[in-house]
Amino acid sequence: MRVLQVNVHHSRAASAALCVAMKNCDVALIQEPWTYKGAIRGLKKVGGELIYSRSTQNPRACILIKKGFHILLLTHHCSRDLMAVKIKMSSGRGLREIILGSPYLPYNDVELIPPEELDRLVIGCRAEETHLIIGCDANSHHTSWGSTNINNRGESLFNYIMVNGLDIINRGNRHLCYI
Repeated sequence: MRVLQVNVHHSRAASAALCVAMKNCDVALIQEPWTYKGAIRGLKKVGGELIYSRSTQNPRACILIKKGFHILLLTHHCSRDLMAVKIKMSSGRGLREIILGSPYLPYNDVELIPPEELDRLVIGCRAEETHLIIGCDANSHHTSWGSTNINNRGESLFNYIMVNGLDIINRGNRHLCYI
């Protein structure tokens, strides 16, 4: 499975570029998608399934998954700023389940990093011993994921990652990361 994480910055042009990039990916974990009249736009030509909270105005997190995967929406982990799904896929060792999370952590949010809804997702995956992949725009800086500096949000998120035994899989400061 090839996974892409991207913040589209509400841009129509960036959505079109994402459609091109999806030719080499299976899943996109997207933050700040282009929206119009409360719905995400510009990603239909990829095919597959676009998953986001339709119960909120202007969602800021979504997941785009190409056809061929068995998907279960984790509604208790879905909101304007977090989208989570369970994917069942076959591998060399049989059927595997992986949770994919696409959170957006607004830079002006007064809530601690990570927000409670993301923490619940991490805790739930640990309790169920399920693999978790998070593609996130945390609006935080830390040299561990390629930033040139460290800010308070970055330090807080880094500490959370270390305490919870999570792995950072960024490749330098590239904005696109394939797994």
